[in-house]
Amino acid sequence: MKAAITLAGLVLASATGLALHAPPPRDAPAIYTVRLDTTKGPIVIEVHRDWAPRGADRFHELVTSRYYDRSRFFRVIKGQWAQFGIAADPAVASEWRPRFIPDDPWRGISNRRGTVAYAFKDPNGRTTQAFINLQDNSATHDKEPFVVFGRVIEGMNAADALNAEYGESSGGGIRAGQQDPLFAEGEAYLARAFPRLDVIDKASVTDTDTIAPGWTPLASGVTVRLRGVSAVDRTIAWASGEQGTILRTVDGGATWERKSIPGAEKLDFRDVDAIGDRVAYVLSIGPGDASRIYKTADGGATWQLQFTNADPKAFFDAMAFRDEARGVAVSDSVNGRFVIITTADGGKTWTRVPDAALPPALENEGAFAASGTNVAIVGDHIWIGTGAAATSRVLHSRDGGLTWTVAATPLASGPSAGIFSIAFRDARRGIVVGGDYKKEAEAIDNAAVTDDGGATWTLVKGLSGFRSVALYIPGYDAVVAVGPTGTDVSYDDGRRWRAIEGEGFHAASFPPRGDTAFGVGEHGRIGLLLPFDVTAKSPRSPRTAVLLQPRMTRRGTDRSSSFTPGCRGRHGPRFLFQPRMTRTATDR
Repeated sequence: MKAAITLAGLVLASATGLALHAPPPRDAPAIYTVRLDTTKGPIVIEVHRDWAPRGADRFHELVTSRYYDRSRFFRVIKGQWAQFGIAADPAVASEWRPRFIPDDPWRGISNRRGTVAYAFKDPNGRTTQAFINLQDNSATHDKEPFVVFGRVIEGMNAADALNAEYGESSGGGIRAGQQDPLFAEGEAYLARAFPRLDVIDKASVTDTDTIAPGWTPLASGVTVRLRGVSAVDRTIAWASGEQGTILRTVDGGATWERKSIPGAEKLDFRDVDAIGDRVAYVLSIGPGDASRIYKTADGGATWQLQFTNADPKAFFDAMAFRDEARGVAVSDSVNGRFVIITTADGGKTWTRVPDAALPPALENEGAFAASGTNVAIVGDHIWIGTGAAATSRVLHSRDGGLTWTVAATPLASGPSAGIFSIAFRDARRGIVVGGDYKKEAEAIDNAAVTDDGGATWTLVKGLSGFRSVALYIPGYDAVVAVGPTGTDVSYDDGRRWRAIEGEGFHAASFPPRGDTAFGVGEHGRIGLLLPFDVTAKSPRSPRTAVLLQPRMTRRGTDRSSSFTPGCRGRHGPRFLFQPRMTRTATDR
């Protein structure tokens, strides 16, 4: 009952007299951003017309006609939502009040934190009022449904700070007619009765159509192939690659400091997992004792060798850490058995999972040494994606690695094909991507999604080629997939994709609580991806390089040298896109 009453507060009051449907406005751009300059700071909303065409068109019409200027956030419920959309001029507000638009069908974009939707009373009853979700309201709001048409990409800190002292009294109780004074007197009423409500000084469309994530090149100072990267936050990240290369930045990628491990100059570090600016793990690949795990606790000044593979038939591919203490690493199968090791003491000891706790492996089944992301962890859940066998499968442990089950996926599989990356944004919803690394330009049966924790998988299409990495962007239903030929992004949990212009990368990583990704690739290339920051229309530096990136020109040697026999594991090349984030909020 409480939930029902709460939701009712988001609906609009019916207009007196006949309901009028406004004539349809011109189509808005496919994607555009709106900047709300508020008394708490700017809030930037990215609007997607494919999520809600009518809603996006109406919002564009309202903003460009200056409807929202000098209006207030009249209903702010702390930590839940912030509602706006009644014009300061009562004559303007009253004119728009009965101009309803037909509903948009719900397209699966949930009312998660930062998303924006219209408030309404009845079906086909949306007009001008919208709200920002200040928390994940999908459990209640998706049922109505409140159809999301955009999301905050900058300024959630400003949205969180909006004055909430008046609660429902300044605009709630809509069905009881409590909004009538707002329409009758407008700003004069609110200024008199609720003077501390925050104001939208100006709303403006700031960018259109061309908005899409993009990569900005950074200088690494090295020329070796980089395969591993792990972002701690916007400023701190680690990268790794061949010839014993380990790099660290503490200034957002402006400079990279090389860290060396004595005696490891010939190792190929394909995986790096950073816990902070001081603590990081690196994994080298190869048969026998070439597979090793090192740890630093002093920012890379010194390193401790924690694990050396003693089985000449084993070939370790990837690792992942839940936190500094608990981690898991996986090898290709040996003699029909999976080889998985775990640690619960920060890598001081590594214990192999007993064969009895694991299902048998298929012939030649293994984890591609291609990205370090064929292992995913959410709480006690661990998933491992496999390939190189007759079927691509997903191993799953629900108890931190003590016991395991396995499920088949529809991804194409074979000696050079299968799952190259697996990502989960919670214990139920996840994605696997991959393909055939010998056919980089092809995207045949190379992505699937699950909403039951990996028990079943549904094939999805739309990627632009072979992809070695998939990871969720913290705080959104968005997924980025990266491979040597390019990058794709999905805004609906991997079901629909759009390509990002520019070169591909072997590896990339979002920090656990941020939206800035670092990517690494051939010849020491490092890039910066800021897909949800709109701080400049023509970015020219890492801090403002955001959506309209300069197009990078592919070097002629990149594609042909993406994979070389000397950099292959038993099941192919290895490039890294780092473990993913579980954050549900993206604040600046």
